[in-house]
This record gives sequence, C-alpha cells and structure tokens, in this order.
Amino acid sequence: MDLLHHYTAYTYKYMTDVPQNYPVWQVIVPGLAFKYPFLLHGLLAASALHRHYTAEPSQKPNLMNLARYHQQHALTLYIPLIQSIDEENCHALFAFSVLLGVLCYSMLHEDEENEQPLAVRFMEVFDSLGGAVVVAVVATQWLRDGPLGPIMEPLTPLNRDFSILEPGMATALEKLLECADKIYCDGSSKAGLDAQQRLQAYHNSIYGISTVLAPNNYENRKLSVVVSWSIIAGTDYISLLRQRDALAVVILGHYGVALHQLHNTVWVLEGLGKRLTDSVIGEVDECWHDVLTYAKAQVDQPVTPAQPKT
Repeated sequence: MDLLHHYTAYTYKYMTDVPQNYPVWQVIVPGLAFKYPFLLHGLLAASALHRHYTAEPSQKPNLMNLARYHQQHALTLYIPLIQSIDEENCHALFAFSVLLGVLCYSMLHEDEENEQPLAVRFMEVFDSLGGAVVVAVVATQWLRDGPLGPIMEPLTPLNRDFSILEPGMATALEKLLECADKIYCDGSSKAGLDAQQRLQAYHNSIYGISTVLAPNNYENRKLSVVVSWSIIAGTDYISLLRQRDALAVVILGHYGVALHQLHNTVWVLEGLGKRLTDSVIGEVDECWHDVLTYAKAQVDQPVTPAQPKT
C-alpha cells in the first residue's frame, strides 16, 4: 500500500504535462487498476522507480528489485490481453501501454552495464509506445467515449517549416534531409522497404524531430510531444532502426537533443538525451560524425537537474 500511496500522492503528476489531466492519472487509472491486476502492478512499478530516483543509496537496490518484480508481473498479464482488446478492457490496456513507455524510459537508467548500446535498447521504449498505438487504433471510439477520453489527443501534425526552429537545429535537419535524398536508393532494400518507402521513413522521422521541437508544440506539451516522436516517425522508420540502418541511427542521435532539453522537466528522462546521442556517435562510422556535430554540441551543454513536482 505504501507504493500505491506514493503513486497517488506524487508519481501521477509525471504521467502527463497537462495539469487538467492529473485527475485521470491520480483517480481514474488507479480505480481501473483495482479491476485489472496488470495495471496495478504497472502503477506499483512506476511508484518504485520514482522513489528510487530520490532514495538514499542503501535503499536503491530494493526499490529497483520491486520495480522489476512488478513490471514483469504486469507484462505477464498484459501481453495475452493485447490480442483480445474489447470495449471493457481497452481503457486499462491503453493506460498501461502509456505507463509502460514511462517504465521503459526509467529502466534505461539502470541498465548502464548492459552490453547492448543505449541506442539499441531504445527499441524497447519505442515498441512499448507502439503498444499504445495498437490499442488506440482498435479502440479509438471506446477510448474517446470512456474515462480516458481527456488524454486521447490526436497526433501533432508534421512541422515541415524549419524556419521556426533554432537556427542550428534547422541546419542540422536540412543536412539530414540532404543525406536522405542522396542515399535512399543506395544498396539493397532495408527492412523490406523499397526506395520510396525508405525515403518517406527518413523524411517522417526528420520532420518528426522538427515537430517535437517546434516552439508552439514544445512549450505547451513538452513531455507528451517529445515522447511521441517514435509514433510520429512511423513503423517503417522503426523497422529501419531495428536493422541498424546508418542514417536511421544518425537521426535517432538528433532525437537525443529533444530528450536532453527535457532533462530539467522530468526525472524519467534525466541524462538520457546525452547518453543516447553519445551512444549513436559510438555506433556509427566516423563518416557520419560531421552530421552529428550539432547534436553532440547540444547534449554537451549542462542542464539543471529535474525538480520534484509538488
């Protein structure tokens, strides 16, 4: 009960950057959790991870073990249900799918000894967010008409106007577009995509970064917009990334800039932007390093650590 109390007192505020939606995560979602054990385990995992963030060093191992325990139990119960979404369970499934993205971001902090590069392990985050899309597509009207209706926001339209961005980022994204236009026909088909599909995937992911950093989006809904980037980028881009397509990985390195700028907003993302961009630089051939110069300079700038919400 201690973990659940901590969630309803503190952790729920980190599930959204729209204060009007706090009641959904503080009251409605915990109410659903008492009916669906996978969601309850998810809330307890999130609470344990949040407490772990501010805990004394001696307490951290136990809290991390609790988080892993609850996350594993949640997934064991959740995965079979994702194949049988209906009008009754869709609300709990969608809430957990969103929550799972937060859990996966959090777990990236604790896997620094993992042999896989961070840029590879981000696939787990993107896959979990993709689960929310699956539920949303199947149950759109049920969700809009139900208790989670307030958090059912449409995807932000792609921003193709780089002029509204910081000049350095605009130039960096133009470079990425130039790279895409040069190489999309090179070599064999990646991830089962033809040349035009590959080019479109590159463009969607690049314009996706422009979208999440557009001032009108970023200032109003920083967290929700930035973490939705992989959804905006689309499944073809994720397929290229899974195949470790070089340009797809380089584009991911620029996503690190958006995460880095959120560093002082939410504890879940603290330090991940810099680590992601550095991981990308370590993975790709040196011929790509010049394209990553701006991203590297941005994530090397210090930021203020996240402050607790009260």
